[in-house]
Amino acid sequence: MLMRSSMPRLDSAYWLRDSGVSMAELGFLLKKIIAAFCMPLPLAALLLVLGLLLWRSGRAMTGKTLAFFSLLFVYILSIHPTAEWMAGYLERQYPSYQHSEQQGIDYVLVLGSSHMTDDTQPITSFLSTIGLTRLMEGLRIYQLNPGSKLLFSGYSGRDQMSHAQALKHVANYLGVPDDDMILEEGVKDTREEAMHWVEVVQNNSLVVVTSATHMPRSMYLFEQAAMQSAYQPLIYPGPTEYISHQSSVLSWDSWLPAGRYLYRVERAWHEYLGLFWAKLNR
Repeated sequence: MLMRSSMPRLDSAYWLRDSGVSMAELGFLLKKIIAAFCMPLPLAALLLVLGLLLWRSGRAMTGKTLAFFSLLFVYILSIHPTAEWMAGYLERQYPSYQHSEQQGIDYVLVLGSSHMTDDTQPITSFLSTIGLTRLMEGLRIYQLNPGSKLLFSGYSGRDQMSHAQALKHVANYLGVPDDDMILEEGVKDTREEAMHWVEVVQNNSLVVVTSATHMPRSMYLFEQAAMQSAYQPLIYPGPTEYISHQSSVLSWDSWLPAGRYLYRVERAWHEYLGLFWAKLNR
């Protein structure tokens, strides 16, 4: 007689059903993992490890070459000229928001970033530096356009509070009434934000506020969402939180590697990857 195994099934469909993880959530997680391994430092580390393995296995010349180029790669990405060029190309594609009495803005959208709630810290510490800067620019544009509404995006991630709620709490503290804010707490990335908010604002005008490096990808995704929608909103860029400066001058220490330059390069690198992926999946 054949005995039925008491071991649990391990096939993917059964696991997904029992864990409560949807295919969309799994796809989002996989996208984040793949993107993380495509960043400069993981790539350089993989090259270095491969070089050392080849070196130990008897292919000394190939191994040394790979190890050398991995270190050279990190050096190039950690200097000021590279950081300015990579970030500056993205940040100078759209001008900062300039108020016009004739323009008239109906909605100001602050795109999601990151936050961490901590009751031992002041409310202004809930948001990351990026998130706080985006919020401040959103409030500036909102105040220049009486009657406009603030739109906040962002899910909770690993926090007890959604990012949209964190933005709302800080905005409340700075004097913005609840009636002037609309939240969406379910969106996880810029594509989802674009698809959702285009349907909300319909044929009205919208300023999209985000980091200047993120602006090209954001505008592309919002324009694509508008093309696929029954509505045709007027979408304006609101870049902020610049990490490059046209007035910066090169000096001898510009060629010394520094963590702050590598950070800027990684921010820009992430956006180039994101824009490539967005165009690949349009």
